[in-house]
Amino acid sequence: MIYHEALNQILKQYHITAKSLSEASGISPASLSRCRQGAKLPDPQKAAAITESILALIAAQGTELSPSRTEELRQMLATQKTVFLWARFDTLLKTMQIPLKDLAEYVQFMPSYLSKIRTGKRSPGDPERFVRGISRYLTEMRSGAADLGILHGLTGCTGKEDLAYTTERWLLGNSAETPAKMLQFLRRLDGFDLNEYLTAARFDALEVPAVQPVPPLHTDYYGLERIRQSHLDFFRLTAQSESAAPVFMHADLPITDLAEDRAWITEWMRSIAVCLKKGLTLRVVHNVDRPLDEMHIGLEAWIPLYMTGQIEPYYFPETSAGVYSHVNFISGAAYLCAEGADGAPADTWHELDTTQIKVEAAQKKAAALLMKAQPLMEIYTASKAVLYQQTLTQRIKEKGALMILHPSLPLHSMPDGMLAEILRRNDVPQTQAERILEFAAVQQKGFLRALTADPVTEVIPELTEAQFTVHPLRLCLSDCFCELPLTYTYAEYCRHLEALRDLRHPRYRLLLREEPVFRSMQLSVKEGKWAVFSKTNSPVTHFVIRHPKMLSAVQSFVRSVLAGEA
Repeated sequence: MIYHEALNQILKQYHITAKSLSEASGISPASLSRCRQGAKLPDPQKAAAITESILALIAAQGTELSPSRTEELRQMLATQKTVFLWARFDTLLKTMQIPLKDLAEYVQFMPSYLSKIRTGKRSPGDPERFVRGISRYLTEMRSGAADLGILHGLTGCTGKEDLAYTTERWLLGNSAETPAKMLQFLRRLDGFDLNEYLTAARFDALEVPAVQPVPPLHTDYYGLERIRQSHLDFFRLTAQSESAAPVFMHADLPITDLAEDRAWITEWMRSIAVCLKKGLTLRVVHNVDRPLDEMHIGLEAWIPLYMTGQIEPYYFPETSAGVYSHVNFISGAAYLCAEGADGAPADTWHELDTTQIKVEAAQKKAAALLMKAQPLMEIYTASKAVLYQQTLTQRIKEKGALMILHPSLPLHSMPDGMLAEILRRNDVPQTQAERILEFAAVQQKGFLRALTADPVTEVIPELTEAQFTVHPLRLCLSDCFCELPLTYTYAEYCRHLEALRDLRHPRYRLLLREEPVFRSMQLSVKEGKWAVFSKTNSPVTHFVIRHPKMLSAVQSFVRSVLAGEA
């Protein structure tokens, strides 16, 4: 997270005013204001003063932070020396085809000096001043629609009004999220196989408890070990009850301390799997205001279960983060609730109740909370194939640069007759072959439609024959939910790749990599609108994400791929 965004977030979360921070840290209001606006980074001495003053002001409020939360705040407020990323500068010049002579004349530097900077042989003496000159050049001299579209893909700018600032932050390496963390999460998602997961989890062997009356009871839990037990007790009582009512789940309690017990995480997920096997629908309101690491932990645990089609994920667009932490797990048989000070999960008192009057009141509470929630993502499995195709058509029409990381080659550019040849070679039944051919024609039209308005960037693998032999590429058929393992021959792959290379359009950009970014997942992003994770192995599943924070993190990662940094 950018320094000024982290600073403002923490000040808001802990209700610290700029005036009180200025007085506590000894930093002038004007200087602090510039730090909050992102106009400058504080030097290490001032950054340390800001951090320690914030921690002192939090303590003065009577809020006791856990050691892990204290360290997290220190990391969020850590600053780095300003570094000009010459590789990004070189990418910018190449991608936008900027004549070095023109830029040198505008920023008043010798072309030979800029040439050394773009190759990393020299560094600008004042990086921030240097990038301001570049951004002014782009704003004044290269602000046409095509150039703006390219900058969308590279830096994530959303229009002319923020082009200068976004370009400066990009050239200085200050991205909105940490692409490395997102890459780590996506690598794990790419390698995930639901069938292997279900086998390892022995899902088929899971036994749903026999239905039995749930006795009225009230139990209190305190301390991390007891809190962990309260969750397992809730799911056990829910699974054994005769109720088929949907299960409501929301918790903004920090999960880092609870998740340290990996055995408990396994048992927790197993308990949920039992409820799913029983046939229950889970309506989960996720806390997306967690730090990125915690968000990844949560998503990594939930995505396998999303692929069952029985989970409805939501989020609250407005939260009360910063003061209280809550837990509300509500089923037709039990109610688990907790409320405590934010940042102190071990000191939170959990209560489990199965009395009828409490459960009925809790179900009304769940209905009211869902009225305030919004869908976190749209999940499409084969059972929703028709609906997915309809939404896919609508999404393509939305304005914004389109960026796609392909595990193989896109069908839209396949030479005439090749797809039919591959289907015949693989003995695909006629009915299914006709459906695939029809889908390919629709996809080609959608691609051409997308190019009529906005830039399209595609990243594909360029493999040697030796690489291809180890990992032969499959056809990209996930959008039509085809799970047949239809692979290219190397000759077919080379022929299709050549057709892609020959594709010429002012709004089209093709990037070749020595290997796929992902092998069993396609990642598509429409700048500022949505991101789609498409698992291409069985069962094909598409996750459409629109939440701003998650979308920002994904876009930042994709931009790092386009810049050659991931």
